[in-house]
Amino acid sequence: MKAGIDLLPIPAAMILGGAVACAGVVWKGRYCWAIWVGSIFAMLGQGLLILLYTESSATLHWNLALIVLGFGHGALGVSILLSIQASATAGQDCHTTASYTFLREVGLCLGVAVGGTVLQGSLSGYLRELGLPEEVAANAQAFVSVLHHMNPDSTEKQQFVSAYVQSFGRVFEMLAVIQGIGFLSALLIKDQPMNLRLVSDHFIKKGRQRGVQSNV
Repeated sequence: MKAGIDLLPIPAAMILGGAVACAGVVWKGRYCWAIWVGSIFAMLGQGLLILLYTESSATLHWNLALIVLGFGHGALGVSILLSIQASATAGQDCHTTASYTFLREVGLCLGVAVGGTVLQGSLSGYLRELGLPEEVAANAQAFVSVLHHMNPDSTEKQQFVSAYVQSFGRVFEMLAVIQGIGFLSALLIKDQPMNLRLVSDHFIKKGRQRGVQSNV
């Protein structure tokens, strides 16, 4: 419950980032700037997360990192979808939107798998250096409950916590590098006209009887 509450700044900031990106794109008629701004905020958020070690885990720092990260990803999610739709040929809007959603879900699965692998590998290495059992890395999430019942002043618990923190730091560093590559790739995107006519096989017309009849 506490972890869920602590993570609330991310979805809240994502809503704000998406709203700002939408409003800005409608106002300017361009979307590249939103992708660039979103990428910068996302990279900055990942960088702030790297700095979250045990001695710098202040609530303000933690919330600031999550807000910046969420704002960046919120702006990115909306602006990238708009750029894909604007770049699509007439009549292909549905296909491009579905492809975008599919690739996001694939990326989510890959991110979980790759991030978990990096965390497990890093944790195993740090535990080995500290002379602690490496088996903990194979079930790192479940071992957190064990940590909660350990003596907070014990050297063993402090070593375990240090290993966890440094391992998460490696994950955040990897994500920052990936986000940096994404930002460099985004610089190659060019604005496309956003005033194309929507072409669809679905339309509504008046029927002979009362009401509205739809033809598909």
